[in-house]
Amino acid sequence: MINKATRLFSPRFISLLIALFAGAGALLPTDHGQIDHAVAAPGPKTAALVQGIHVQRTGDMPEARERAKIVVNAQQAQCGSALMKQACQTTLSDPAASSRAKSRCVEMMSSYKLSGNLNSVGETVTDEYFAPPLNRSASVVKTTVLRQTGVCSAEVEQKEQHVIVHHRPDGYTRYERKTDKSGQQSWLMHEHRYVPGLADMLKTSFDAARLSGKATVTEPLGHKTLAPGRTCETRRIGAGAVEFVSCIHATGLKFPSHVTFESEVVASGKAERVEKFVSYAHNVAISRDLFFPKQGEKAMTEKDIRSDPNNPTNKWCATEKARTGVDPCKDDDE
Repeated sequence: MINKATRLFSPRFISLLIALFAGAGALLPTDHGQIDHAVAAPGPKTAALVQGIHVQRTGDMPEARERAKIVVNAQQAQCGSALMKQACQTTLSDPAASSRAKSRCVEMMSSYKLSGNLNSVGETVTDEYFAPPLNRSASVVKTTVLRQTGVCSAEVEQKEQHVIVHHRPDGYTRYERKTDKSGQQSWLMHEHRYVPGLADMLKTSFDAARLSGKATVTEPLGHKTLAPGRTCETRRIGAGAVEFVSCIHATGLKFPSHVTFESEVVASGKAERVEKFVSYAHNVAISRDLFFPKQGEKAMTEKDIRSDPNNPTNKWCATEKARTGVDPCKDDDE
C-alpha cells in the first residue's frame, strides 16, 4: 500500500515544479513539434530503435514494509490459534453455517503460510525512458508487494507498472497497462489537455502558498555529479506534513527538460519513499516498442470500460436484471 502523499508528490510532478523555480520557463505547455496521434506500436517496416534517454533508480518504501509486517504478525497470531480452533469447531458443527463460513474456518484452523521474503516488501526498481524524436516517455516500475492469497496465506511478489505518456503542446495522452483476472492485457488511456497559461497559474498558486506559509521551496541545497559530466541540483519542497527532496538534472533539451536522479518523500517525519540513482544514459538506442501500446492489446478509456458488456460489473448488473427485472446499474432518471 502506497501512502497518498507518495502518489501525489511523484518524481515527475516534482521535477516539473522544481524546474519552474529553477528558471526553466513555461514548461507546460511547451512546443514538442508535430503531434503524433498513433496508438498502436509501429509496424515491422518502421525503425525498431530510437535515440533517447534512460534513467534507472532503485527505491525503498520502509513504511509500506512496516505495514505489511503488522498485517502478517496479526494474521500469524490469529491463524491456527487455540481460540480460533475452538471458535471454528463450533462453526463446523453448526448445520446452519454456510459452506463459505465453514471453508474459511478450515483455512483459519491451520497455521499462517507466507511465501517469499517479507523484508523485501517496498523495494522498487524504476526505469524511465524518454524519446525526444517521438515526444514520448515511458516508465517501468517494479515494486515488491505483499499479496493475500487466502484467509491465512500470502506471498511476496513483484508487481510491474508500465506507463506510456505522449506529450503534446496542448496536453498529453497517458496509457497504463492493465492485467485482468484472466491474464489478458489492455491499456487504460487518459487524455489530458492543459489549461492555457497553466505554467503561470501553477507558479502563481504556489507563490501564494509560499507566502501563506503553507508551502516552502528552498534555494538549491547543493549539486551532485552522479553520472560523468551530469550534475543534478537538490531542492526541498514542503507542504504541510509532507516534504519532498529531489535532485533534478537539467538535460539541455526541450524534451525532457529535466529528469529526476534521486528523490525522497517524508510524511510526518517518516520516510515514505526513497529513490537512489543507479544509472543515466544519454543518446542511447532504445526500443520503440516501449513507447507504444503493444499490437493486439486494446487501448480503452474509462468510458469504454464502463460500457463494455464483458465488464464484471456490467455482467453482474445484467444477471440481476434477468433475475429481478430491475437493472441496479441504471439511474432512476435514465
